[in-house]
Amino acid sequence: MTQVRAWAIASIMLATTPSTNAALSEFQQAASPQLKQAAQHAQQAANTLQAQARDAWKKVDSAKAVAHAIDAQANQAVSSADRAHKNMLTLGAGILASAEPLSSTTYSATAQATTLTPAVLNNIGQQIGARLNIAA
Repeated sequence: MTQVRAWAIASIMLATTPSTNAALSEFQQAASPQLKQAAQHAQQAANTLQAQARDAWKKVDSAKAVAHAIDAQANQAVSSADRAHKNMLTLGAGILASAEPLSSTTYSATAQATTLTPAVLNNIGQQIGARLNIAA
């Protein structure tokens, strides 16, 4: 099938007149700078996208490293929390095991009241209070 196409294209090219060939040549020369410019723009866009993709992959790699570090810290924190919980339970059990029951001792308090100073009198001679010492 490609041979048929090549033959058809060759037939068309041979069938063109010299004036058609000249017009085609002028068109190619006029379009050439625009095509080159379009190709350069496309190449620049591709280069920019490729650079952005590289930067994005670097950020992904960095984020993965940070995530792994945070995960390791989280695992250590969980392990420490488990140890602290076990220590708390062990300490609590030890305290409960060593605690002696309270004895039922009866405490009695005796108070003695003694007057240290005589009652204080106001301007008109009324008693307004007394100082007491209470010892238990």
